Amino acid sequence: MLKKLQLSFYIGFFLFFFQYQVQAQVKLEIYGGPTTSYMDFETRPPNTQIQNEPYMQLSYHFGLGALTRLSDHWQLVTQAELFVRSMAVRSPGNFGTGGFTYLGPTNYEMPTFALGARYNIDKEKYGFFLQPSVGFTLLPNEIREPNTAFNDINPNFNREVTQVNPYGLGLRLEAGIKRYTKNRNYFMLGIRHQQGLQVTDEMLQTSSRPGQSEVSVYGSSKSSYIGIFIGFGLNTGNCKK
Repeated sequence: MLKKLQLSFYIGFFLFFFQYQVQAQVKLEIYGGPTTSYMDFETRPPNTQIQNEPYMQLSYHFGLGALTRLSDHWQLVTQAELFVRSMAVRSPGNFGTGGFTYLGPTNYEMPTFALGARYNIDKEKYGFFLQPSVGFTLLPNEIREPNTAFNDINPNFNREVTQVNPYGLGLRLEAGIKRYTKNRNYFMLGIRHQQGLQVTDEMLQTSSRPGQSEVSVYGSSKSSYIGIFIGFGLNTGNCKK
C-alpha cells in the first residue's frame, strides 16, 4: 500500500509540472532516437563451457518535453517518454531438440518521467544546452507477471524474472545543439544518459545438458540507458501573435 501511495505521489507530481508548463505556453519538444541499455551479468560457475552472454538489442525511445523560462539561460523541464529496454541472455541451444538458441523476452516498454533544469547558450541561429535531471521509470506488466510457458515446455531450461522495485529512480544528463528557424522554433540533436540508482528487476536463468552440470546466469538491471535523439522544439509564444 505504501509503495502504491508513493507511486501515485510521483506521477501526480510530474503531471502537475507538465500541465503547468503546457499552460505557460513557452516551449514544447518532441524527440526520439536509438538507445542501448545496460545489464549486470554473471555466469555461475564462471568457467562454464556453455557460452551464455548478455543480449543487448539496439532499441529506441521517444517522448515529449515542456520547458518554462526561469532566467536568460535556465529553463525548468519536464519530460514524459517511452524507453524500450533490452534485457536478455543468449543461450546456445541443443536442449535435446537439435540446434536452438533461446533469447527469451528482449524488449520491455518502460514509461519514464523526468524533471530537470536546462542551461542554454543561444546565438542567433544556433544554441547549445546541458541538462541534468532526476527521473523515474515504471516496470511493465511483462516483468510484474512474467510468462513462464517455455519453462513448462523444456524441463532443461528455467528462467525467473523478479521485480525488486516497481519503479526505478535515476539521474539523467543530456547535452545537445539547436538550430533555430526564423520564428525561434528549432531542430535539435543530442545525447542522453540515464543512470539508475537502484535495481528494478533481476533475472535468474538455469540450463543443463545431459552429462554436464547445471549453469546459472544471473542478471540485474537498474533501467539505465544511453541514447541519441533528434527532435523539434515549438515556441508556443508564436501562437499568441
